[in-house]
Amino acid sequence: MIWIFNLNKVYQLHIPSSMKTTTILGVLLALSTAIQNVYAQSQENNRIAFDELGKQWARYEKEEIDNNLFKVSHRYFTETVSVKEMREAFYKYKDQQFMKSPYEGFDSIHSLYADAGESVMLLSPLKSHPRKEIRGCRVIWESSGLPKQIIDNSGKKRADLLEKLKSSRKDWLNGDYLALREPRWYMGFAVSPVAYLDTFDNENYVRAPFASSPDFFSYASNHLVLDGEWYHGVGEGARRIGKLHAQNTSKHDGVQEKSFSVLLFTKAERDSPLVSYSLELLEPESPDDVTKRLFEDFKHFVERIPSKAFAPYFTTDMRLMTGRYYKVTVNKGGWLVEDYIDFSQPQEVDWPTFPGGSEAMQAFIQKEMIYPAEAKNNKEQGNVVVLCRIDAQGNIVKSKVARSVSPSLDREALRIVSKMPQFVPRKNKYGKTFETPSWTLVIPFILEENENEKVDTVR
Repeated sequence: MIWIFNLNKVYQLHIPSSMKTTTILGVLLALSTAIQNVYAQSQENNRIAFDELGKQWARYEKEEIDNNLFKVSHRYFTETVSVKEMREAFYKYKDQQFMKSPYEGFDSIHSLYADAGESVMLLSPLKSHPRKEIRGCRVIWESSGLPKQIIDNSGKKRADLLEKLKSSRKDWLNGDYLALREPRWYMGFAVSPVAYLDTFDNENYVRAPFASSPDFFSYASNHLVLDGEWYHGVGEGARRIGKLHAQNTSKHDGVQEKSFSVLLFTKAERDSPLVSYSLELLEPESPDDVTKRLFEDFKHFVERIPSKAFAPYFTTDMRLMTGRYYKVTVNKGGWLVEDYIDFSQPQEVDWPTFPGGSEAMQAFIQKEMIYPAEAKNNKEQGNVVVLCRIDAQGNIVKSKVARSVSPSLDREALRIVSKMPQFVPRKNKYGKTFETPSWTLVIPFILEENENEKVDTVR
């Protein structure tokens, strides 16, 4: 009699004493394989069925899973960010917004197409160039694989080196280019779901297959994100996860609002190309009974998500990150799942702002205005449009009339603009200020009998 211990089940077999040892081993091997297959099938049958998203799942399998760079990433992305490291990163960075650009210290790729985004170049043939001076430079690349601009260690643009490289490209334009599209900060890691691997050979190149969606839920929500970057889709995808779970559970019924944070991580299936998912509770560290129950319910849902529904993130330190950070809020209305990548992106200040805002600007204009007597006598009124250039410190360094009303009103409008205080300058997402070459101000001149009319002074 032999006992087989397999997958938490015990099987008792009665073996005739006359059977040969080799036959016994063959029978045991076949039975073990059959049991594994039955268990795997039962696990697969327990997966969530995306009934209403079936067509999207079929397309996702074909367009994303089959084309993911993970298949060829073994040459460069040889390590994975561990669950322990992801957990530690959460407690260290969960309340931080990174003002440092994820592009800092890397070459970048300038795209001619707005929807393609800017990319970070992690590897290029110039990194092994025989000239040390060139190896130490940072390069802005064209999407064609040629350098567009070269900057040395002192920050100086080197047109001389650029010209030499362009004229000798047959000598060095060979090998692999590895780039990440639009990396973003995620708990201290600069990540992207899109990695490009181009191999050049005598100016001809081949691009490896690549995926563009970080997960199935983002992919299925793409129609909700118009002209957005990939991480905008991540937020939509996370909310879709919450909606799907709400359809599969009633644990939120009657619940007073509870919030908790989780780490979703990937587990490799033994002797299988499939993967599965699970959750770890990050916050609160001492949950009450209701929060524990809600967490376990959400964990059960996640563990039933089909294999490969989440693609790996590629990090700028050339590792794979297979986890996700979610904040989950539950009340009687349902489940709201938010990805922490939405919380970690600095807000972009699109335009310069007058100190105190538009109302303060209107008050300043009214206080400074001296209505020209000539214009009053001629009953001249209207909006003088002034075009300004504002430097990176917020100073108006140049102004001209873009739309005239009359010479006297034009002169007064320019005088008022020249008296304006320093603006809050335009900033990028990482806090760096920069010039605004063209900024429009409207200076309204209204005669007293029409003084109740309102004019927007900024366009």
